[in-house]
Amino acid sequence: SSFPRRKRLYLIHLLNKGEYDVIVGVHAFLSLYLANIKDSLNGKVIGWMHNSYDAFFQIKSPYLKDLKQYFSFMIPRLDQIIVLSFYDQRRYLTDLKFKRPPIVIYNPLTIKSDFSEYKNNKTFLAVGRFSHQAKGFDILIKAFALFAKNNQDWKLSIVGDGPEKNYYYSLIEKYELTSRITLHPFTKKVEDHFKSASVFVLSSRWEGMPLVLLETLSYGLPIISSDIPIAKELIKDKDFSIIFENKNIVDLYYKMQEMSNKDDKDLMSMSNSAITYVKEFSVNKIVMQWETLLSNL
Repeated sequence: SSFPRRKRLYLIHLLNKGEYDVIVGVHAFLSLYLANIKDSLNGKVIGWMHNSYDAFFQIKSPYLKDLKQYFSFMIPRLDQIIVLSFYDQRRYLTDLKFKRPPIVIYNPLTIKSDFSEYKNNKTFLAVGRFSHQAKGFDILIKAFALFAKNNQDWKLSIVGDGPEKNYYYSLIEKYELTSRITLHPFTKKVEDHFKSASVFVLSSRWEGMPLVLLETLSYGLPIISSDIPIAKELIKDKDFSIIFENKNIVDLYYKMQEMSNKDDKDLMSMSNSAITYVKEFSVNKIVMQWETLLSNL
């Protein structure tokens, strides 16, 4: 109903006029549109899913509400499907009954880090949009409130903007933490915050593959992360990370306490490991995977 015949014909005309060899639909909705008109297009068509299976179908208010059956029927019409994790690949095969496995290609590290040396500034950092509860900043603030009862040194910085900002301010005031928690506005120079932080916290309830995770590693920050599938796949059991149970405020508090109790030597070692690991996600390596995919279409 959101893709009437007039729009379908216009998009078919526009794409065929361009004489493209390959057309990539970024995210689920555009991929569904392209699947709908696939038989009328001259080029090969790829659907590139930029969020997780859980975000599409499992969370309380899923992005593809009531579209699961339609998605599982239409998306296999495409020439190839790209997902962001092996977890998602398994769910497409087992839950959506795809006969052909999607290709897993991770996001690359897209910034050039000017990291030089790790410094313990006793600051937890979180970055993301203040919306739809996705980033779990309410969980983080509540966990830090528990942490702050027994620790007077560490602070928390949260960088971003969005409709939940006033709610976060109300939580900070409720727990009397205005001197310990700072909400920083959205900035294109988030690198400055990476440099002034000591530990990054990914408190998300769900994610596709957050670029901020790689950006954080490129600045040598140890990580505390919720056990969302992509985090378990990429950083669980790595010596620069600690994983907590998703949405568990008390468990996050314990993990923050565990990280803050590490001495500077341990944190420096974690930082070095992070820098080494993130090289696996260089643009050149990810480009090679895309080139292989395109050459095999």
